[in-house]
Amino acid sequence: MKLPEQLVVETQNQSSQIHTLALLAKELRSSNLSKARESAETCLALIGESDLFPPEKAHALTTLGICNRFDGNAQKAIQQFSEAQSIFLSLNDSWSVADCYLKLGSVYRYLTDYQNAIECYEKGLSIFRALNDLSGTAMALNNLGNVFYSFADYARALQCYQESLSLYLSLHDDAGIASTFANLALIYERLGDYVNALQLNQESFSLREQAGDKRGMSVSLNNIGMVYEKLSDFPNAISAHTESLKLKRDIGDLYGISQSLNNLGNVYEKMGDYSRALEHYQESLAIQKNINDKQGIAYSLNNIGHIHEVLSHFQDALRFYNEGLSIFQSIGDKYGIANSLIGLGKVSIHLNAFSEAEQYLQEALALCEEVGLKEERYAVYETLSLLYSATGDFQNAFESYKKFHAAKEEVFNQEKEQRLATLQVRFETEQARKDSELQKKEAELFRLKTVELANALNEVQLQKERAEEANKLKTEFLGIAAHDLKNPLQSIMGFADLIVERIDDKASVLSFINIIKRSSERMFNIVSSLLKNLRYDATQLTLNLQRANIGDIIELALETNLPQIERKSLTLSKHIEPDCVAEVDVAYLGEAFDNLISNAIKYSPTGKRITVSVQRVSSTIQIAIQDEGQGLNEEDKANLFAPFQTLSAKPTGGESSTGLGLYIVKQIVEKHGGRVWAESDGKDKGATFFIALPCA
Repeated sequence: MKLPEQLVVETQNQSSQIHTLALLAKELRSSNLSKARESAETCLALIGESDLFPPEKAHALTTLGICNRFDGNAQKAIQQFSEAQSIFLSLNDSWSVADCYLKLGSVYRYLTDYQNAIECYEKGLSIFRALNDLSGTAMALNNLGNVFYSFADYARALQCYQESLSLYLSLHDDAGIASTFANLALIYERLGDYVNALQLNQESFSLREQAGDKRGMSVSLNNIGMVYEKLSDFPNAISAHTESLKLKRDIGDLYGISQSLNNLGNVYEKMGDYSRALEHYQESLAIQKNINDKQGIAYSLNNIGHIHEVLSHFQDALRFYNEGLSIFQSIGDKYGIANSLIGLGKVSIHLNAFSEAEQYLQEALALCEEVGLKEERYAVYETLSLLYSATGDFQNAFESYKKFHAAKEEVFNQEKEQRLATLQVRFETEQARKDSELQKKEAELFRLKTVELANALNEVQLQKERAEEANKLKTEFLGIAAHDLKNPLQSIMGFADLIVERIDDKASVLSFINIIKRSSERMFNIVSSLLKNLRYDATQLTLNLQRANIGDIIELALETNLPQIERKSLTLSKHIEPDCVAEVDVAYLGEAFDNLISNAIKYSPTGKRITVSVQRVSSTIQIAIQDEGQGLNEEDKANLFAPFQTLSAKPTGGESSTGLGLYIVKQIVEKHGGRVWAESDGKDKGATFFIALPCA
């Protein structure tokens, strides 16, 4: 018989062990899922039916929910997260209740049940806001943005990511910043801006590597591999996916392993190495069956079916497509159903089963129309054209081909609009720095730039508004022209009448002619600026790139403006480093420099100094043009590079301004892949305009 003292000791030891296992399971979630599962299951086994350890039981259930989510057992994960949440609720642990909502949201998103996902994320967000928990709020916003991204609502996704990143920057939270960078990269990739997508993914990876976050590193590498694949840089794509796969194997992430294997299969398939592609698809399929990932199984079956189709193994292809279709139908994945039907239609044509092929394709077409699958829709029309040609029905073949061409053109135009929109809104996001003041500036820069990106996305999605805006801009052009040309025209007309009246007064006539000449020059400058604006629209601008020394181009622009500098008795200081070489259009860039230099002259009082510098800064060439003029207020800074803006500063020598010069500079610089910005300490404290261009 055990003595009471022995029972107390054993109870204390067991309590300590349960507590330690619950904490260990929680710590292992991000590094080793299999060990995390083992610790959580041992913890729950020790607790048994006891009600003495509710926090430990809830945390162990949460860990198991995470493991089952990544192993593809979604329903089990929902059950465990819900049970854990009930315990946390009874303990009045609001933070953990909110965290469970986020985890439930991630499972529903995986199941493409976006309505329930949004509901869970918004409930979690509401609790975190009530707790004034900035980190939890940022995490919830990121997750909510991911749902909006999933059904292509990029504007709302961007708003969530914008607010999330601002919070993470204020908290100096590198893990959160890395996560948001990765999410932003997905938007850029979807819009075809692969350079920015790659840069953000690489920055995300660096932050996660510094923190030792293997799961996060594997996700970043996976995303990097997909960008390289889109760029047809297959060696780098394979390298990134292979590194991602290794990390996922290290932490026992079965769901992630199957994803990486499928991604490698996709790359090998694009390279034409069908044997290795099939090998990776089959290995992925085996894992997905083991973890019961139905959606993953169906996509792998489709991938394998496509390989057999390419290799002309049509009976095998038919079998795999049918298996994939059956699973997609059981889980209600309409995108997967459409692709399976298209695959079955193509294979049936090869097998001369034309009636079955038409049935598959018409069913796929109806589904594409129902859910708005535009790319799949033009694939159906193309395949129908081939089907009707094979059966000798050339009338329907021709009609289907016309519909294919129109549908493809619609997709192409939409993609083109998206790409053109992103050219108008570029921003640079750097890794968070430890200097808090610099972080605030970065957050504000991100906020301004992402607002521009959101506006551009809205323009793409609302083409009617885009057209109305274009008409409004044309009206403004006419208004500017009418207003600014009226005064010099009246002046010319008036002094022409005076010449007629005083034709014999040679001195007066010469004076009037000089006034007419100045007025006509002013008219010429106004018209030139308006025409330049049309020519410098970034969507129309075509560059003739060549290697050039930036210092030589700026020297030529200064030489052109030397008479105006001397007329105002300005002092010119130059600091130009040698061998600052970049790939540029010399003529266009020269005009951008000329605009900034002439502005510095125009807004400088007599006798002041203008300083021009060209230097290499990291991987860019930075040009700075500084004046001692009237400076910029906050409103000026906000509207500086927009067309037709009237700033607080006024020309000091009676010069004219159309409000288009800085707008034109922005179009030219951004077309070169650079950026332009201005800094000023305020009114009457001068201003400095900067241009940064990539080095050659």
